[in-house]
Amino acid sequence: MPQIFVMYKVDLEKLFAHILLLDQIDFVTVLDQILIGRACKTSVKAGDTMSLFQMIELVKEGFDMMENMFTSPSGKPFFVKSDKKELDKFFER
Repeated sequence: MPQIFVMYKVDLEKLFAHILLLDQIDFVTVLDQILIGRACKTSVKAGDTMSLFQMIELVKEGFDMMENMFTSPSGKPFFVKSDKKELDKFFER
């Protein structure tokens, strides 16, 4: 047993599981995860203060850059079309 595993508590099962996954992970996958994480951290969040100009630019950039602008990367819709009758049902009117 290497001394490092004696000095520090190491879950060998988890360690070997990660080692086995290394051949399935490529540079592009790792880079994608890094970029996704950075995008989330720098994104505009609820409660952030923005000028009208910043808001307009954000919307413009979004429509220009997003391939599937009506769904999130996981496929959830940003917009849902409904009529007044459907809305009334939702609010039990």
